[in-house]
Amino acid sequence: MPIAAVVLAVVLLGTFLIVDHLGDTAGTTTKTWGDLSAIGGRAVVTTALAAALGCVVGLLLRHTAAAIGVVMGYLVLVEGVFAAFLAKAQPWLVKINFDAFVRHDAQYYVTECKTGNDGSYICDYVQKTLSFEHGAWYLATLAVVMVLLGGWVFHRRDVN
Repeated sequence: MPIAAVVLAVVLLGTFLIVDHLGDTAGTTTKTWGDLSAIGGRAVVTTALAAALGCVVGLLLRHTAAAIGVVMGYLVLVEGVFAAFLAKAQPWLVKINFDAFVRHDAQYYVTECKTGNDGSYICDYVQKTLSFEHGAWYLATLAVVMVLLGGWVFHRRDVN
């Protein structure tokens, strides 16, 4: 987490210095830089959350390679491949909730199909918004459940 905080601070400060020195800051305000700082802060929080969840998965599986394989398999298969088929379940996927938390809202698309007056079948993409609050509650609940599960398994398996 400290490394993520330092890297994000350096990138944000470097961006500000480059734009201030070489660019036109007429369109930027202190609100813009404040928003970027808030995004950076939330990114550091998600880094800490991901580290804690990674530790719990490693503890549960007892093997680093297995933990990496399970997490990568989930991210590639469920979040990447099947996310298009799980359009209605997108608000419950981890990636969109991370986006909603870090970006302070996230958009996703759901296909809505209906039959037209002439009997034709029409499908349309409807943009939906996942709120910051939903993402924050989802990630907090996920973290609490996973840490409690890890603690319970540790107590049952590794403590006399």
